[in-house]
Amino acid sequence: LTISFTADQGTAELGFLVEPAKTGSGLSVPLGPLSVTSCSIAVKVSNLEFSGSSVIQGALEATGSSVQQFVNQELPSLACLQLKPLLANKASAALASVMDKVAPLLQGPGTLPP
Repeated sequence: LTISFTADQGTAELGFLVEPAKTGSGLSVPLGPLSVTSCSIAVKVSNLEFSGSSVIQGALEATGSSVQQFVNQELPSLACLQLKPLLANKASAALASVMDKVAPLLQGPGTLPP
């Protein structure tokens, strides 16, 4: 079974919260763990076509508009469920990497000799 489709008019609105991280000198910087606080995705699947030699191909073709409507309703929430933890993990790792690199630069001056 081959499923072909076109996705149009896609938008995504995401909200993020970045926890502060403390440097060795006690300075707080916005490079701590990130969480996705909101996710809203909209997409319109069109031109949904089923082809091939599958036994369900005919049934899917006959109910194509209902399948397309179901996909348009359910795809945004499924996409958010998958994207939120992925984005949080990848972005948190990237921020931690930046923190590792800039933390030495954010240390206070050492003790000056008398």
